[in-house]
Amino acid sequence: MKNVFLIFLIFLLSFLAVNAQRTNLVYNAENTTEKGMAKYKLEILKNGNIANVGFNESIGFFCTLYDATRKMIAHTIVPTTFEMNANSIKCVLEINNEVVVFIKSTTNDSPVLSRYIFDGFTGKLKKAEILITMYFDKK
Repeated sequence: MKNVFLIFLIFLLSFLAVNAQRTNLVYNAENTTEKGMAKYKLEILKNGNIANVGFNESIGFFCTLYDATRKMIAHTIVPTTFEMNANSIKCVLEINNEVVVFIKSTTNDSPVLSRYIFDGFTGKLKKAEILITMYFDKK
């Protein structure tokens, strides 16, 4: 009888532990829930600021910059001419006090790698450029 009770108890606890880790809520900067898929990447800059680069289906691609006391400095929404998904943001780096974001997309079935450079102090978009586009021969 003790073995049956132990097996039941282990099963119940493992079931509760698995369900406790499940969530499907996505929070924005105001801590309100949003529907849809989202992906965020954080980068702590050498000057103490924090860059939050993300993608949300309802907003699009954005960069939010916080200071060392976690107060928002700037929130920049970047208009894109291509369709993005949650896996489009490939890399977020800090180079010379600037936030550099690499994004991959597809245009006419050709992969495109774009680079966006944000100022690390003001959070404004400094430069947006396409680094490489690969064209394939359609036979």
